Amino acid sequence: MTTSNIFSRRSLFHEIGGSSALRYTHDLEFFLRVLLRGQRVHFIDKPLANYRRHGSNTIREDVLKVRVETAGAVAYFIYGYGPDT
Repeated sequence: MTTSNIFSRRSLFHEIGGSSALRYTHDLEFFLRVLLRGQRVHFIDKPLANYRRHGSNTIREDVLKVRVETAGAVAYFIYGYGPDT
């Protein structure tokens, strides 16, 4: 999932904010906020965008850094917005 392939009303961004300052997982963090606010997500099973992969894509910089940031983003939401909060 990437934020380059989201279609939504502008009001969604006003309600939950834009992208975070995370380097690798800002799109994951954005979608977690969308879901936590109870917004509906629908999938369109058609190719509507192209994603160009190349040697200098951010996601290819350092797999360990990507995994650490992903774990941190998910942990933040689990512990910050879990059933005990």
